[in-house]
Amino acid sequence: MLNAMTGVVGVLRALGLLAAVWGGLAAAAWFSGVLPPMPGSSSAQTGSEADEIRSDAARSGRGARPPAAARAPRGKPSQGSGKVASRVPWKSKDSAKSSPTSLSAAKEQARYSACGASVTAPVIAVADWVGDGRDEVAVGCGSEIKLLAARERGSARPVRVATLAPSKAGATAGTLTTHVGQILSADTNGDRLADMVVGFYRTGPDGPRGGAIYRLQADVSGAFGVPERLAPIAATQATAAPLDGVAGADVVAINRTDARGRRKNEVWVFGGGAAISRKARLKAGTSETTAVVADVNRDGHQDIVVGNRDDTSLQIYFGDGTARFSRSTEVALEFAASSLSSGDLDGDGGVDVLVFGEKNFWLPATEGELKPQRLSVPSGLRGARVRDANGDGRIDIVGMLGGEVVLLAQKSSGNFSPAVLFSSRDRSAPVIAFDMGELDGRPGLDLAVLSHAAKRGGPSELVLLAGPLHKSDTGDKPAPLTFASVVESIPDAPLSLSIELPRVR
Repeated sequence: MLNAMTGVVGVLRALGLLAAVWGGLAAAAWFSGVLPPMPGSSSAQTGSEADEIRSDAARSGRGARPPAAARAPRGKPSQGSGKVASRVPWKSKDSAKSSPTSLSAAKEQARYSACGASVTAPVIAVADWVGDGRDEVAVGCGSEIKLLAARERGSARPVRVATLAPSKAGATAGTLTTHVGQILSADTNGDRLADMVVGFYRTGPDGPRGGAIYRLQADVSGAFGVPERLAPIAATQATAAPLDGVAGADVVAINRTDARGRRKNEVWVFGGGAAISRKARLKAGTSETTAVVADVNRDGHQDIVVGNRDDTSLQIYFGDGTARFSRSTEVALEFAASSLSSGDLDGDGGVDVLVFGEKNFWLPATEGELKPQRLSVPSGLRGARVRDANGDGRIDIVGMLGGEVVLLAQKSSGNFSPAVLFSSRDRSAPVIAFDMGELDGRPGLDLAVLSHAAKRGGPSELVLLAGPLHKSDTGDKPAPLTFASVVESIPDAPLSLSIELPRVR
């Protein structure tokens, strides 16, 4: 009798949860004037602590969702393009037919409140997590991430569609403070949907002290799965790339093990798939570490290149297609590396590594001896992105210099022409972070920029800038910016969601 009653109670609870979810979706549809479509078919850890590092998904399973749908409903992947159709409840039902609204249509450039003055290191990422072909902006402020999307009802102003944060029980511990280290978009399980990978780290009086890295798998029904804690590491940086030939991108994360520099940092490699797991744990330097993935020896397998702010050499771990990295070597530099990036700089079909610091270098991909060469771009370039930014078929560099975001357009092999894409309102306040993507629905790359409001250490502002990388009749130089005098707050979208991540250790 007791077992039967327990079963009945379980069924009732399940029905109640199902009714609540569909009720939320119906409310969103009613607000938007469109019903959602049916879902488509388709610090270093050692000893026993390291043994605990298993995907939460292996214990909890796949397919559970946060309270209400964490994403807008998706359609099936379209044939050939790999794109996924979507109709999202905070966008107009006629948005697919109407012309997109330009982010820079206003005479004055809008400024949006991003993070408070107490947030010392905000981060930003631009990607199409919703799957509608138009990128969203994720802003990491302290221990939370704000996911923003443009609303197409006569305006391109952003609204907050979701907030992600670790459980409050682990957000702070004594004198430790939690920060977002990295936000990634990558298909980590091979289903052609953009999953979200998020790294957190905690800091105390002496620097980083632990953290966590998570994965949120995308679902064709429009939701994220249950957040999975991949490992309790101080994930200050992460990237994703195919390393082992198995479906799903693999994740490469920096673990800042010891703020005092007594132990070396580590590079953790997680193999992609439905049940993600750690495959390698590689040594790095003792100072601030950066890493990039590229096939530097052109053997068909991706390698990991590691640089350190206090080390005048690069550590290269050669891949063998299994994500194990049993061979390594060092390449000497004249100066230490502050950051790394990768791209086919010389257009020969190989992926080269670009090294930024007091002096800049590039490491051409070659089957022979790896020899760094000087790179003639300004020193002090931060957060560099390497890609064809202006659509001329050549690889360019976009990065931050003081209070500006600059485009270094490659005119011929190794020769770059600079253009300022964005300048802070206060030149004494450096740009904090930026990313690029298609924000306004038009072809070409747009900018999302975080900068301080007036001075270093003050509140941060978000500026969405369309068109600085588009070709125009006036050439490469964008029009001067005129900023609005008032900073606007970012409103919540209808049915804005709050997603709780497992506790940061």
